[in-house]
Amino acid sequence: MEIIAVIDVGSYNTRVLIAEQSIDGGINILGIGESKSAGVQKGNIVNVEKASSSIISALRDAENMAGTKISTITASVGGESLRWIRSHGVVPIVGEEKLITRADVQELLNSAKAIRIPADRQIIESFVKNYKVDSTNDIEDPIGMTGVRLEADVNIATLSKVNLDNLVRILENQRVEISHFTLGIQGVTQSVVTEEEAELG
Repeated sequence: MEIIAVIDVGSYNTRVLIAEQSIDGGINILGIGESKSAGVQKGNIVNVEKASSSIISALRDAENMAGTKISTITASVGGESLRWIRSHGVVPIVGEEKLITRADVQELLNSAKAIRIPADRQIIESFVKNYKVDSTNDIEDPIGMTGVRLEADVNIATLSKVNLDNLVRILENQRVEISHFTLGIQGVTQSVVTEEEAELG
């Protein structure tokens, strides 16, 4: 059994969820903690001491309900500092059969993320808008297809490094390490909005 923990620090509420993943992939919720957020405005930590108090309260409530202590957690993030960068990735397909694999797609994403970003920003996630295999556009999933060249337009989500570092330090003080950051639902929604849709609201 694998223990999974997620924290979401919002402007109004801070939530922690602890769950157990079974061998067959099922999820069993073990504990939930929620506290009123303090020291957080528009998704940004503006007062470390106050934010720390809210985070610790939600964390302890979830741990007490679950009957276990956690050492790692996934942080769901977003807020006003979210910025998007558009990039483009290209990789050649090697091998005699020219078969596109999951490894090729990962290499493509890595190539798209190999861009310069400001020192005060951190890449959180990347979302493919569309794939292109050779001269064929608008591919949904290229895995299993054959070709010599794989391309994609990629939206890259970045957040303020200061804000992320504040969250890391607060949790490290509780001996909890952030395993990775993930984008909250609002940010994920933004990733699929086209320019035309954005203009229309």
